[in-house]
Amino acid sequence: MRLSTLTGNPVPEPGKTSPEDRPKLPALGGEIGKTRGELNALRTRGAQSIAIKIGAILLAALLLPRLIMLLLRRALGRDESGNSSMVLTAIGAFLKVTI
Repeated sequence: MRLSTLTGNPVPEPGKTSPEDRPKLPALGGEIGKTRGELNALRTRGAQSIAIKIGAILLAALLLPRLIMLLLRRALGRDESGNSSMVLTAIGAFLKVTI
């Protein structure tokens, strides 16, 4: 009875005691199958969570330097010749290395 509850497979016949005579059924049902399903769902949610976090980090790494440089260019303006200053170039290089 306990074997049937755990595995979801029928109880082996009393006359068939050798392992070769018993059918080799996977434990897909019962408590074992339920636990396997729960673990699989938990692993899937964990992998999805990690993928979302990695995607957010990569997106921030691509967009954050551009946004900061855009804000700095607007705040500091450009010099007389229309080129951005050396300070902005240095800050841009520092941001890329930092992020």
